[in-house]
Amino acid sequence: MNSRQPGPRDGHFEAADGPHDVGPTGAGSPSWAQGAEATGKAAGAELGRRDLLLDINVLHQDFPRTLSDLEESVRQIDSHLTTVESTSANQVMEKVDLTARIEKFEANYNLLQDKLDDLENQSGCNNIRIREIGVAVPASDLEAYFQAVFAHLLGPGCDQPVLLDRTHRVLSLYQQQKYLPPDVLTRVHYFHIKEKEEWLGDQTQWSSGAITSPYTRMCLFTP
Repeated sequence: MNSRQPGPRDGHFEAADGPHDVGPTGAGSPSWAQGAEATGKAAGAELGRRDLLLDINVLHQDFPRTLSDLEESVRQIDSHLTTVESTSANQVMEKVDLTARIEKFEANYNLLQDKLDDLENQSGCNNIRIREIGVAVPASDLEAYFQAVFAHLLGPGCDQPVLLDRTHRVLSLYQQQKYLPPDVLTRVHYFHIKEKEEWLGDQTQWSSGAITSPYTRMCLFTP
């Protein structure tokens, strides 16, 4: 009876050094490789889990300190804002106070100016009364006429311009009865200009021909 020689399908084969069993769970089988791969993956997952837990632990330890630093920064910002608001409020109050003081000073200045003008008007020290000015010269032209006359009288060497505060006619009872033209009363702004005009008027007597009609006969004097 012929007997069959065992082959690889029987689970063993002949090698040079003798027969070796190659079972279905041997080192060269696919199931062993898959198990090794699964074991490696499990080890890697465990290592990743440990690293993640370590990172979470570090974050858990750092979070209170970070939160404390953030709270301190917020407190500092709040303190700075409070200081800025207080400074701004103080500046607003100072501005309101300065505005009120300026308005008060301005009112006092205007009051003093009005009093000074009133005293100057009452004193009459800068007034000049001019007679013999015919009514042919209209009242609206009196100031311009006398500015030209006084400027001509003072000459080009005058250090200040002729400035008249007011100019108007004054009619006395005598002039009214005698049908004479009313006098002209003018107020010179600068007192030294007024004095110089009076002195020059006395020197020329207003009849030297330097002043043309209708001013040649006028008399210059202070009231």
